[in-house]
Amino acid sequence: VYLGVQTVLALYDTGRYTGIVIDMGEGNINIAPIFEGLAIPHAIPRIPFAGRDLTLYLQESLKKQGYNMPAMDELEGIQWLKERICQVALDYEAVQKESSESKALEKKELLPDGNTVVTVGIERYKVPEILFQPSIAGKDFEGIHKYAFDTIKKCELDIQKELYKSIILAGGSSMFQFMGERIRNEINRLVVSNTDLAVLAPPERKYSSWIGGSIVASLSTFSAMVITKNDYHDTGPDIVHRK
Repeated sequence: VYLGVQTVLALYDTGRYTGIVIDMGEGNINIAPIFEGLAIPHAIPRIPFAGRDLTLYLQESLKKQGYNMPAMDELEGIQWLKERICQVALDYEAVQKESSESKALEKKELLPDGNTVVTVGIERYKVPEILFQPSIAGKDFEGIHKYAFDTIKKCELDIQKELYKSIILAGGSSMFQFMGERIRNEINRLVVSNTDLAVLAPPERKYSSWIGGSIVASLSTFSAMVITKNDYHDTGPDIVHRK
């Protein structure tokens, strides 16, 4: 058995050993600063929302518009729709204004059942905006950019510069178009001027942790990293803290 930290494995996918990973999944969001391959536990925040909250919000929005989703797994269909039509707004206020003045932002989509067509307007941008403004969904939390900024500030001063230069996106909920650019813009507003800031959004980031795990498994030293049956019998449960 090899116990790998999801965010660390995602970082390995980029060929780096130091950086801050913003791993946005459907079930949870993890933000972890990592220095030389080791996560910094005291700086890791608890994020109280995730991609599923976006799916549920879109579901409620469609119901208010009078759409009755197919009898198939409703949330699965909503998640499919979310991933297909939603995108991050670089200027959300401007998008709101345009949406109120015209129907140019509306998009029609045929659901997988082959019969139901839905038309989605401002919700295309409003749903991922929840990651930056959770108050849209009635949640009293900070946006992910603020969590990431605060996480970096909790780290030692001498590694903060390295973290700012290696902000890595991972997970399925990071796949919205323009996510990397928006996070960079938001964090750039929080840091002091002239901070060297870089956000990396690998195209394969939905599977970054799996790819990072395959990289670790291919190392010639991997056999020494796994916990064997004999290791467990000789040491007991504490072996998980030694390998």
